[in-house]
Amino acid sequence: MKIVRGIIELVMEALETIVFVGTVYVVAYLFLFQPSAVNGASMEPNFHTGDRVIANRIAYKLHPIVRGDVVVVRSPLNPEVEFIKRVIGLPQDSITIAQGKVFVNGKLLLDQFTSSATYANQGFISEGRGKLVQ
Repeated sequence: MKIVRGIIELVMEALETIVFVGTVYVVAYLFLFQPSAVNGASMEPNFHTGDRVIANRIAYKLHPIVRGDVVVVRSPLNPEVEFIKRVIGLPQDSITIAQGKVFVNGKLLLDQFTSSATYANQGFISEGRGKLVQ
């Protein structure tokens, strides 16, 4: 009888641990972190197809988005598809694309991390952390 009681206690402790860890995982997944997979060349050379990233779901509740941040957004055409993109313009900015160059508020955006594949693939533009020419 002692052996059966010991086995039952061991199983109950294991179940408590599994339930606790599962609860922590679900809360973190739903409210704190969002795992995403990179698919495509638009973020190269920073991120490559097959890379995995974990997005912070609460960061922008604590501070505003700034130019250069990497964000995960849902496709406006298909909410099941997520895009990983770098912010090049903010709501008050004017973005112009002319002759393969990106201008923010009339100033050329110099990209030091953009690969030539970015311009060639699917029309994505200027995905690297950029700076404005003064």
